[in-house]
Amino acid sequence: MMWHRLVTHWNPYDGRHLVWKLLVLVGAGYVLRHERAARWWLVGMPTLSTLVAMALYTVGGRFLVPCYGALYTLGGLGAAASMLALLRLAIDHQTDQAPPSTDAMPFPTTHEE
Repeated sequence: MMWHRLVTHWNPYDGRHLVWKLLVLVGAGYVLRHERAARWWLVGMPTLSTLVAMALYTVGGRFLVPCYGALYTLGGLGAAASMLALLRLAIDHQTDQAPPSTDAMPFPTTHEE
């Protein structure tokens, strides 16, 4: 019964809603790892809302409405963290394919006058 309440609390699970919820999870992971002061407000409120919905009878996620500010903030942080991770991967990939340095050249590069 509690599992059913959890599933209905976080409905719907299609298209853009699913992407948004995945970004919220990424943002929550980022906040839990990096932002100690924001942990309680941004992750604690939706967690408490979910626990209350699981303990009480609820339909349609109406207990999520007060948490929308925190959830959209987490979604934005999740999108930013994802973009930063992709940017780091692209930079790392680009530096792995950089041309060899001039130190490895077989001829001297300094000019004596």
